Amino acid sequence: MNIETDYDESIRTLIVKMHGLNRLSILEGWKDQFLQTLSGYSDHEEKISLMIDTRYHEFESYQCLVLLRQLFTSEILQYPCIDRKVFVQPGRYRLPEVKNDYEAYFSSPEEALQWLMCFKQRFA
Repeated sequence: MNIETDYDESIRTLIVKMHGLNRLSILEGWKDQFLQTLSGYSDHEEKISLMIDTRYHEFESYQCLVLLRQLFTSEILQYPCIDRKVFVQPGRYRLPEVKNDYEAYFSSPEEALQWLMCFKQRFA
């Protein structure tokens, strides 16, 4: 699978990295696993952040983008355990850097993690 999911305990962040070619069938299976993972965090008192790193990926089709956009913009709202989303994307595909306190876009994971750490420290 070309999708890795890891958790950074120090900043309470679920990190998703996509690389290589991602097919729709793989993304559909991964999405179900990912939502199950989020369900596990819903019982925790402390909220978590989500970092999605898509700098080194390719998608098989436009339907892959539709699936991910729906997941990260609407379906994820059903999980109140998430306090922030940060996306790491190549500059040419990136939206404005900080959209609001909940969502931001960066070109490197280091910038994204630094932004998340600032919020975690501010609200600790």
